[in-house]
Amino acid sequence: MRLADADLKTIERPEAYLFSVATNLIRDRSRRQRVQTNIKVEYAQQPGLGVEFLDPHRVAEGHDMLRELYAALAELPERTRRIFILYRIENVEKKTIAAALGITENAIEKHIRRAMGFLIERLGAGS
Repeated sequence: MRLADADLKTIERPEAYLFSVATNLIRDRSRRQRVQTNIKVEYAQQPGLGVEFLDPHRVAEGHDMLRELYAALAELPERTRRIFILYRIENVEKKTIAAALGITENAIEKHIRRAMGFLIERLGAGS
């Protein structure tokens, strides 16, 4: 991608440029992996995390939360619900949704904000 964006006519030594880009990418990847590893180590050291991942109580609680979410989603207006699900759950871009529904991206954002506000109020921010 970086080569595609580069103006190859202005590069005096393409081999050196390519080597430099590759070296920088390797450094970036290494740095990212180091940060992720540090975060995982810090997280694992948090107190109270010794709970079994598939603890039946946690599984049941998760199912209850999903039921509450589905019930709350069902209360949204059809179009708002559809836009919210496409954007937040199915990861469809706003411009794609807007084009498919024949509305503006601004309208898409309003539907998403409306849905988020309703869901936060309905489900509680910290519950």
